[in-house]
Amino acid sequence: MHKKLFFAIVSVFILIKPGLAQTDYNNVPDVTGKIFINDVYLKQYNPDTFLIHDILIDNGIIKNIAPAMEAPFDARIIEGDSIYAYSAFIDAFSHTGIPQPERRQQRPDVQFRGFPPNDIAGITPEKMAFKDIKANDKSIAALRKSGFAVSHVVPRGNMLPGQGCIISLKGDSVEDMILDESSSCLFQLSGARGVYPSTVIAVMAKWRELNRQAELYSANNKSYALDPVSKERPVMNSVLDALVPVVENRRRVFSHAQSNKDVYRSLVLQSELGYDVVLSNVRRVEPAIEALSQDKMHIILSAELPDAVKEDKKKEKGNEESAKEESDPRREALLERKKESIKEFESQAALLESKDVRFAFSMMDVKATDLKANLERMIAAGLSEQAAMNALTINAAEILGLEKICGSLEKGKMANLFLSTGPYLDKESSIKYSIVEGHVEEYEIRKKKRASSNSDNSIEGTWSFSIDVMGDLNTGKIVITKEADQYEVNIINDATPDDPRPCSDISFEYGTLSLSLIVPYEDGDLPVQLSLDIDQDSFNGTATIGQLGSFPIEGSKISSPEN
Repeated sequence: MHKKLFFAIVSVFILIKPGLAQTDYNNVPDVTGKIFINDVYLKQYNPDTFLIHDILIDNGIIKNIAPAMEAPFDARIIEGDSIYAYSAFIDAFSHTGIPQPERRQQRPDVQFRGFPPNDIAGITPEKMAFKDIKANDKSIAALRKSGFAVSHVVPRGNMLPGQGCIISLKGDSVEDMILDESSSCLFQLSGARGVYPSTVIAVMAKWRELNRQAELYSANNKSYALDPVSKERPVMNSVLDALVPVVENRRRVFSHAQSNKDVYRSLVLQSELGYDVVLSNVRRVEPAIEALSQDKMHIILSAELPDAVKEDKKKEKGNEESAKEESDPRREALLERKKESIKEFESQAALLESKDVRFAFSMMDVKATDLKANLERMIAAGLSEQAAMNALTINAAEILGLEKICGSLEKGKMANLFLSTGPYLDKESSIKYSIVEGHVEEYEIRKKKRASSNSDNSIEGTWSFSIDVMGDLNTGKIVITKEADQYEVNIINDATPDDPRPCSDISFEYGTLSLSLIVPYEDGDLPVQLSLDIDQDSFNGTATIGQLGSFPIEGSKISSPEN
């Protein structure tokens, strides 16, 4: 007997015959492998000028880019009327597709804390990140919708969690997505809990030790291979085996170095041990900028920025207590220091550009939907638009060794691109199509609205909803409350009024309410994401139900909290 599902729209699919229930309406197979994009604006050789060209794609490869081509008779045609084409972005460093593991509540039970097993110590360089990727993880679709086509995925863990891989953001299985299953070795200055190495100094010491051991291990194996007579056979060591390509400079070390101290420590270790390093997910480079520019280091800068300081509106209220609070010099000084700190973070990309240091962007700590706004803040702080786009495309491709197959719109490269309704960095533009290896996804473009009277409290209350799933109408209520600047949302289906279900990943920005649900199902959890565009007392939007597709949803406000 089926488990009771708390979101009525999902129950529709239980009653449908199995063949229909398995269909992914967002992933319908392409009828033809040929795509002809007609009359799009693009920048190819002159970075300052948009030209009108046609693009021909065949079986996932760009076959030609030229003005006034003739469309093949068997091609799917996309009209480029006022559309801008860009090379798809490359996420240079993240955990794309790897779910967050459950936190371990207790310290590991080991007999000798100074000599723990490698997996407890966080030393597992032989592990492969691609084995942890879930092809249907929502982070993959989110990146694709934001213009990305390729991601360098590193494993989760501590000091040496394993080897990174490079994936295409297209594929029904992880095997379909892999471009390079062993592209990097991830090193982090992150110790294990309660066992050696637990401190930064201990991690650095252990890293030195492992490098020296890997050098000796490699030399011993080579010596035995040349002349095995009368020599003891070397014992295999999976950890050292995985590090041999590092000490022989056949595999790059991606050193996770968020803070300026981690940057300096990573530089010291690289100088001592001599491996090829890429400083990754860096948030601040300013103190070490001269060393970075002199050594021509590869940098992957975090695309995450701290939230901008919002202006306090208490002054507008005009009461004495608020005015007194606003005039508090200590509070004002603290606020100014915070603003200066935020400005420093915003200016790091511009600083790298000014020193001619090539860099890419990491999406590890930032939502895909926040990327564009963060780029705008970096550009306002001095970064050029061209440098911003290069960091997301050709720079990332070169750092990852992919420049021959992607990172720019060129004949013979992978057909990885997106089509925007205007220049990408214009505030009003939106991505209309994403194309990954010739696979096209089209997105509905809605007019961006700001909620009227937009005090955030305007969305609090009870809302009705109705959703049409393949001709079947389902109804219910959405209850929104807010405490301590945090929203809480519960969904109540009319069919099960005594079974409200909470939502997570809740955000409300520029009139759009986004949230997620997890539906327990017989074969596992089924994720549901809602995106609701709120206009005064009504909304419309989409509900994306796992692999089943996206469906329209609409509703209106029934009551406010005071009612």
